[in-house]
Amino acid sequence: MTDSRQRVSYIAGFHCPAGGLSVGKTQIICHRYEIYMCNGTEFCYIYDRQKLTLKAVYRFPNVVWRLELKPNCNHLYTLCASDGIYCVSLNTEKRLIKEADSEAEGAFVPVVIPIDLTCCVVKDSDITAFIIVDETIVAVAKVQHSWRIKFFKRSDLEATQKYERFDDVEISIVQRTRPVSLSSGTDDNDELLPVLYCVYPPAANILTESCHSNERAILETSLFSLLFGVDATMLRTPVILCGFPDGQFCYLPLKRHSLSVMSYGPSEVSNCKTCVVVLHQLEQPVIFIQAQRTNQHVQETDERAQNEAGVNCNCIVIVGHHGRMVVIKASNKSEMQVPDFRQYHLGQSPILCGCCVGSYLYYSTSSELFMLELVCQKDSQDSEDSIQSGDLPLSLFPASLNICSVVNLTVSSITSEGDTEFVALSTAGRLMVCRLPRCPDKGRCDTLTAVKASQKIKELLSGIGSVSDRATSVSKAIQQKNKALAHLNQVLNVISLVLSSQKSLGEGEQQCRQPIGCCVSTKWNRLLRQDSLIICCSLENFSGFTLEEGWTLSIQLLTGSDSTSMAATSSFPVNKLISGSKMEVTVPLNFGKNGQLTLPVRVQCILFYSFTEILEKHNLPATESQVLNGEGTCIILNEYNIDLLHCLHLSCSTVSETAVPDYGFPAHPVEVFLKSSQNLLGQNSKTADKTQVYGPDSTIERNPVGPFVASIKVSCNLLEDVLKDCSSGSNPNCVVLLWLMSDNAEVETVKALKVPVVCGTTPDRSNVRLLAKKVSLMDLCFEGPISAFEIHLECASLSALCHLHCAIIGRIRNILKHRDTHCSPLPNVRVQHLQELLNQNEILLKKVQALRDHLCLGMVTSSSETTEKLLMIYQEIRNFNLVIL
Repeated sequence: MTDSRQRVSYIAGFHCPAGGLSVGKTQIICHRYEIYMCNGTEFCYIYDRQKLTLKAVYRFPNVVWRLELKPNCNHLYTLCASDGIYCVSLNTEKRLIKEADSEAEGAFVPVVIPIDLTCCVVKDSDITAFIIVDETIVAVAKVQHSWRIKFFKRSDLEATQKYERFDDVEISIVQRTRPVSLSSGTDDNDELLPVLYCVYPPAANILTESCHSNERAILETSLFSLLFGVDATMLRTPVILCGFPDGQFCYLPLKRHSLSVMSYGPSEVSNCKTCVVVLHQLEQPVIFIQAQRTNQHVQETDERAQNEAGVNCNCIVIVGHHGRMVVIKASNKSEMQVPDFRQYHLGQSPILCGCCVGSYLYYSTSSELFMLELVCQKDSQDSEDSIQSGDLPLSLFPASLNICSVVNLTVSSITSEGDTEFVALSTAGRLMVCRLPRCPDKGRCDTLTAVKASQKIKELLSGIGSVSDRATSVSKAIQQKNKALAHLNQVLNVISLVLSSQKSLGEGEQQCRQPIGCCVSTKWNRLLRQDSLIICCSLENFSGFTLEEGWTLSIQLLTGSDSTSMAATSSFPVNKLISGSKMEVTVPLNFGKNGQLTLPVRVQCILFYSFTEILEKHNLPATESQVLNGEGTCIILNEYNIDLLHCLHLSCSTVSETAVPDYGFPAHPVEVFLKSSQNLLGQNSKTADKTQVYGPDSTIERNPVGPFVASIKVSCNLLEDVLKDCSSGSNPNCVVLLWLMSDNAEVETVKALKVPVVCGTTPDRSNVRLLAKKVSLMDLCFEGPISAFEIHLECASLSALCHLHCAIIGRIRNILKHRDTHCSPLPNVRVQHLQELLNQNEILLKKVQALRDHLCLGMVTSSSETTEKLLMIYQEIRNFNLVIL
């Protein structure tokens, strides 16, 4: 709970560098109603709090780091980065102009006053900090591996305001392991600047020195003499306290030439030549030094009134950038006074700035402004002497003031009510006035009873529980969405991988295997003493991803001449298919309405992912589905054509040498043809008896309409890739049949062939026989006869013959499609002879069409005459000698 009097008001905003203001490179000085400010740019501003206007703006040649105001001579000293120290006269009457504004008459608009090198009083690019003490400029410069403290005094020439260096001392830089700033990622020691502070012995008058009291203070005699010696006290010499970015805390008396050196604490540099004493090593950059009074009986008086009344500071506070704080105070040990170095650690860091008021320390971090009291709290058991002595507490309890992003802080005034008024600068460059109570908890604890406190605790705990429940619910929802996004990202990665692989394969790139593929094969299955044909699909995952739940493997069967008619669709859910594993499914190859299977069948393997699965699995609301357009996404993995060669059911009893006596056609082809012609003309079509086709094991109940025969001749050059697998002892004719049946599930039966004959049964139970033999074709080539393989087809039904013929032609087309250009050249074919064969084929085609037209129109006079004509055409077709080259 904050006090009602605590408030923050923003009074002005200024331009700041990109990324915000830097630590230690901004400064605010309050003098009467004027605020002097530099914010890490080349500008220096003077703001009037009474009129709430900007009085003047000075523009220096480089970035301004430090300010020093001399009110007695009305001069402002500034330190410019990599340049030196400038001195500007504050004659504001000549710096302002009056603008005639119709809306705000009489408004003063400041002019940006450029400052040139004529105002430079100390030209030194190495100076990083300075302070003015007794008309002497004390500056600190970094020179290679040491800190050099330089002393300047005004030149004796009246015509110039330049300062001349009259002395300097050095102190080595301590090389330590230094932390890296989390915000900037750079070394703090390279970014921060040294801090200078001046302390005076008692009875010194510092009001005319500078209005910036945060850099000057009067110490008590006991502490001053303990730290700096009796000689420094008697000579009343000011002492310069130096805090360096390497963690060293040193002091240097201004009147040092006739002083002996004293050393307290872990002094690393202590010799008469330099007179620089290291009082303490903070082991982190020093960000703030200030002396203060810790006695409780004076904590509510004005700080300036303390100095006028002779109330001096009794401790020195040093704060490090990473939260370490050291308080130096005189302590009684063994009936003698010694300096006590009390070390604390502030839990909040990094520290950006600080300010002491009475016994309170205000310090700012990157997130909050805190306040803590550097004195033990009053207790009933403590004596009055121990209370007034201002003993340091054993532990500190900082209180947050709910003010953030303060990069510089200075005291403006202390009101009659005891509140402290600060002027602060935020990291965004905004100037603000903060009015804070000296003790935020004062007056509140008296009215807070036990009952109210208990009720308040209950309310707070209830609020914490409610917030915790909401936070848990929100966290769970975020986790579910993150899992859903990760799952969806994996789905997109799988799709991208498959599509890129298919694109590479389509462009002709060599690839061993698809990352995610589906292999299709056919086989016969016997169930309940009945053979059925099934399709086996194997989904293989060779990618680095796992196919989680939500994926579905869909198998579509397409039939028809253009493979567009949907015959059947089967879907199988994928249940976590990890990399390197596979999933096998089977689909029945169903027959059509008339009991016949329409071949060829096109099989599409599709991988589908449903977006609704993500919503259901991760318990996301239905409104999230608006982001996912459509029901899901699918990718076609593979497409296969199933023809009759895949579906033949081979019989082991038909492959022996005695089963087929020769390679020729049936013994009486004319008789078979006549019987077939009679059936086609409708004779005895309804009363046909059962006949036996292709041996005793192939008895079927059907009309004797076959066998039907056809032949295909293929040149040996075209099948040279097929014959490469032929060993010296194997029969080339058997190798050709093995190539034709390579995609059949019962291909092992063909591998055991001794003669080039394959017998089998089609899905509609028609007998089929394939024969292969090597022949020589004459009169086709000028060079001589052409070697070719003649493949004979014998089928019991005409439809089986057509499907088998198309299947073999499809295999030959694949060879022609993938035939390399470097293969053997085509022979010198006799074109005239081919033209004669084609003409003969056209004549035979016209004869068949004419007979068909006569049958359709009923113009047939005698069936025997028609039969004789068909027999002649049939014999001529059998002797047709075209070959596929």
